[in-house]
Amino acid sequence: MKEATIKVTEKEKQVLQNIVNSEFMAVSGEDMVGVPIWSWSATNRSRSLAGALGSLTKKNLVVSKVEKEGRTVFLTKAGFDIAMADAVSDAVSKIDAEAAAKAEAEEVEIAEIEAIEADVEVVS
Repeated sequence: MKEATIKVTEKEKQVLQNIVNSEFMAVSGEDMVGVPIWSWSATNRSRSLAGALGSLTKKNLVVSKVEKEGRTVFLTKAGFDIAMADAVSDAVSKIDAEAAAKAEAEEVEIAEIEAIEADVEVVS
């Protein structure tokens, strides 16, 4: 049986990353599943991110609860999996970009060395 793919918008990805990277998230890895943080920490008090948080709740990627002190949110296992997949994808993209930049710099350096060698006269 094929698993359903959950599509996540850029704003929803941002909210997931805000939850993972929240100063109130005292654990790491899969231990983050079910650990509540303040909802305003997930949205940075942005209305558009609040809308994305609502969408994540409807998709069962995040659970929202009203507490005495305010609203909290936490990741479900599916939300955690998507947040981590996105983080890995971003890390791979960054590594690829760094590798491409390094390769380009090495090509420039080789070209400069070849130009210098071409200018040098052999004296015997």
